[in-house]
Amino acid sequence: MSETKIKWQPTEEQRVLLLALQEECAKESSVAVFARKFLPYTRSKYDQIMDVFDPKVTESYFDRVSPSVIERLFVEIQFLLDEIPLKRVQLARIKEFKIVETTKIAALKQAVTEAKSKVGPERLIIVLGPTGAGKTVACNYLQQKVNARFVEVRDIWRHSTRGNVPLGDICKGVGMRSWSGRVATAQDELVKFCGELDIVIGFDEGEHFGAAALNLLKFLLNKTRLVPVIFVVPEMYDKWFAYFPNEASQIARRTHAIIDCSLVDVRDVALFFPENQFANPAAAFDQLAKEANKFGHFSLVRRVAEKLEGVKNATGGSKESDLGLAVAAAMRQMKRENATIIPTKG
Repeated sequence: MSETKIKWQPTEEQRVLLLALQEECAKESSVAVFARKFLPYTRSKYDQIMDVFDPKVTESYFDRVSPSVIERLFVEIQFLLDEIPLKRVQLARIKEFKIVETTKIAALKQAVTEAKSKVGPERLIIVLGPTGAGKTVACNYLQQKVNARFVEVRDIWRHSTRGNVPLGDICKGVGMRSWSGRVATAQDELVKFCGELDIVIGFDEGEHFGAAALNLLKFLLNKTRLVPVIFVVPEMYDKWFAYFPNEASQIARRTHAIIDCSLVDVRDVALFFPENQFANPAAAFDQLAKEANKFGHFSLVRRVAEKLEGVKNATGGSKESDLGLAVAAAMRQMKRENATIIPTKG
């Protein structure tokens, strides 16, 4: 006579965590939306986890995995519950952030769409630009439009010879909250995780990539459908080929598009202003584009637009004009914000 298998039951602490996760899910319009925004795994896995509360299900997810996996899962759920409120605030701020769809943003949009449909490893997108060239806006665009995830590239990446530091940061960035300390095992776990999701991942401060990090990126392009977008200063991108010629060449062969944001285009400047902003729009936009390319790039353009908000038929062409005064004020503001303020005595 065969014994009836007893369905796994959560402890009271585990039950509280699962119910809290359900409550967070109920705040979104659907389970799919909740999973896409907050979970480091697919909606189907979430449904399997919650099957533990369904009396009709005789064998839940927890009956099919080992105790160590269950332990890791509840550590992960606790982490999620701590993180979700903060991420909701971040998402609300991102939604309020006004994105001007410049020619560079349009090019990024097209490149991401094309790369997501590719079968081969040529899916990498490089965005080149100095400070103020719109990389932060592009990051916000990717978060708003394609729910991109982001990894902060740290200086230590350049010196990580085994690649364990960038690997750990990428695992965390894509949503894997726990991973094996062994590099080979963690790589396998990351490949499996990325195989279950359609992920666009951005890397800010790409100048800190080193040889091991570039090799890891090549591995992920070969083994997954990940679409990486690297934001990097042009001069430092060029140094990849000087410092890590073999690794950089391998990455170059897997690059789908390079979007150069080094120069501010007059056409893009016009997008920041209403039609009645300037008495002579063509001359004003040309003047502002030249000033922005000398200092500040799109950050300068955005600030000038804010300072001239509500002003109609503004004048340009001289330092004393409406435009000239707004440019000077925006420059002073940017320089103060970037400077170290040393308090004076007395």
